[in-house]
Amino acid sequence: MHFKLPSKVPLLASREQTLVLAGVVSLIVATLIVAGLTLSQLHHQVERRVAATTQNLVRSVVQTFDGLIDSLDVALASAAAEIEHENALHPGDTAVIDATLRRRQSMLPIAVQFRATNAQGEIIYGDETPFPHVKNADREYFRMQRDNARQGLFVGEPIFARIASKWMWVFSRRVNHPDGAFAGIVFALVDIDEIYKILAGIQVEDGGSISLRDGDRGLIARYPATAGKVFPIGETHSSEPFLAALARDRNAGTYRSGLTSIDGIDRTYSYQRSARYGFLVNVGLDVDSSFAEWRRQAWTVGGLVGVFSLAMSVFAYVIQRAWRYQEAAAASLREAQRIARLGSYRYDLRTQQWTSSDVFDEIFGIDASYPRDAEHWDRLVAPEERAAREAYTVMTIARDTPYQREYRVIRQDDGAERWISSKAKVERGHDGIAVALVGTVQDITERKRVEEDLRIAAIAFESQEAMIVTDAQRNILRVNRAFMRCTGYTADEVIGRNPRLLRSHRHDADFFRAMWQAIDGTGGWQGEIWDRRKDGEEYQKWLTISAVCNEAGVVTHYVGAQHDITEKKRAEERIHELAFFDQLTGLPNRTLLIDRLRQAMTASERSGAYGALLLIDLDRFKTLNDTLGHDMGDLLLKQVAQRMNATLRAGDTAARIGGDEFVVVLGGLSTNEETAANQTELIGSKLRRALAREYALQHLAYTITPSIGACLFLGQQT
Repeated sequence: MHFKLPSKVPLLASREQTLVLAGVVSLIVATLIVAGLTLSQLHHQVERRVAATTQNLVRSVVQTFDGLIDSLDVALASAAAEIEHENALHPGDTAVIDATLRRRQSMLPIAVQFRATNAQGEIIYGDETPFPHVKNADREYFRMQRDNARQGLFVGEPIFARIASKWMWVFSRRVNHPDGAFAGIVFALVDIDEIYKILAGIQVEDGGSISLRDGDRGLIARYPATAGKVFPIGETHSSEPFLAALARDRNAGTYRSGLTSIDGIDRTYSYQRSARYGFLVNVGLDVDSSFAEWRRQAWTVGGLVGVFSLAMSVFAYVIQRAWRYQEAAAASLREAQRIARLGSYRYDLRTQQWTSSDVFDEIFGIDASYPRDAEHWDRLVAPEERAAREAYTVMTIARDTPYQREYRVIRQDDGAERWISSKAKVERGHDGIAVALVGTVQDITERKRVEEDLRIAAIAFESQEAMIVTDAQRNILRVNRAFMRCTGYTADEVIGRNPRLLRSHRHDADFFRAMWQAIDGTGGWQGEIWDRRKDGEEYQKWLTISAVCNEAGVVTHYVGAQHDITEKKRAEERIHELAFFDQLTGLPNRTLLIDRLRQAMTASERSGAYGALLLIDLDRFKTLNDTLGHDMGDLLLKQVAQRMNATLRAGDTAARIGGDEFVVVLGGLSTNEETAANQTELIGSKLRRALAREYALQHLAYTITPSIGACLFLGQQT
């Protein structure tokens, strides 16, 4: 028998009216607080992401300039050694030393001027050296080398060059006489414009800036230049936030600049000092651009909160109007319940029988034939919810507290799972014993879906990185625009599918098994991974996966954030190539040659097998350059490198150390010295024959012969 509502509804007491209004106000205030806390958390996340981005950029710039200075140091050290050698053999022969300096500076990846002085500081070596000689004995980079025999490479501050008449960054090394006495210095001058070009080649977001300073904070270069602003080279003036950050940690840190006096842009900066050379790099990103997405989210959340507050205000207004009516017919109340989808019930605790309203029956998918007993009451609730609901009901009756709970139910006609909100109170007899539970139910499935969507959206779209959201079974639910741009797929093409459609097949099953074990164990995983775009192109990305749990700690979704690091990896490979390979022939340069030679010596010492070193010089190469031009000479050198690589064994190393000079490292020869010598002679003969064959230099046929010297080594001994 269905529960019949009374024909009249009495006015709520004044105290109850006050409580309802207070509840509405509290709900609005609570919503504002939650929205504010959510936006604050998102703001902190953006701050951390921007700080991490600037820190990664500044590390990359420091590594770039460390590599450049390493190359300069190798070139200066080699030039100093050759000058000492030439001074010992041919004192005063400036032509040979000038050629040495030209050769060294031509091997570097950027434009550099190499010059050298005598012990009195007169610049006597190098291109375009004027007469009478310019003296630099008063320069710090000269005095430091003159007064410190063990100085090594000296990295100076920017100077205004007396010969070139422009600002240069200077690096120097000491040159000695054979007896160790000071003979002068060899120094390299890097045009500040070249430094600016390097900074300009580093991609930062609009409004970003990069500056390079010497060890005393003197400005070397800044990118980008600002219209109407001059950045004096050597200027040590710094902002107060920068100075405060340096006071906390002089080597590395992150700080917020506020509106700068230079261009009026508020930036997040990260700085780092080179551990090897002491220079300081400062990279900043525009705060306004970085927080653009957060502001859009703030407007969205603010709009939702405003709509919710307005709705709650309207609700309160409607309740107040309802309170003005003295009577309400039962039919009007039932109609209101139907419109609001609010069902009612009465459960008799003594007979274990219950009655329900029409709306209640519609919510649960039952009709008048459905049994109204305890067993069938329990069947209405989802199995995993039954024990908790029963415990909550017992507690409510025992404590005489209001019953208010949200739980899942099973519709009996179609088996669909729905969310309901149930509110009830205990009805007691004259003796105080509970006799019935009277309450209402409301279908809140749509509200739950909206809440879940908002919760997912707050996580998945908090940044402009490519984002993907899956359910607990790892089926894709949604992606953002950055994901579609990155992969080439549209949302319709991937929703409902598993993310494995992006796999590049570069990783085996063990890789993904370990990844998901980490996610299940810690709630997240991040790392580099290869994926495939829709067009089949494979690319490398940095992927972060986070598990999203409900209030009970059960995983409901997975959120993936990724960004393409292909260009970053290419830049790293290019930097590695500049540091270790000859740019003309592609052969290892002197730096990589030394490393390979050390490895060969170590392997020889461990195995007892001999190794060998072949020194190769091309006869009449200078004549080729002088008669046919450097373009023909370069073409010949490339073909020489190709023939050497084709002739040598897989484990051997051929390197170009300058001009027409090559070095070959042979490893894994015989443990017998005579046999090893024969093997070396055989390989040298093959090289000589290969290099002596005719070369096709565009329309000309040209032959050249190599001169090859060889020596054996066993471990560290030759």
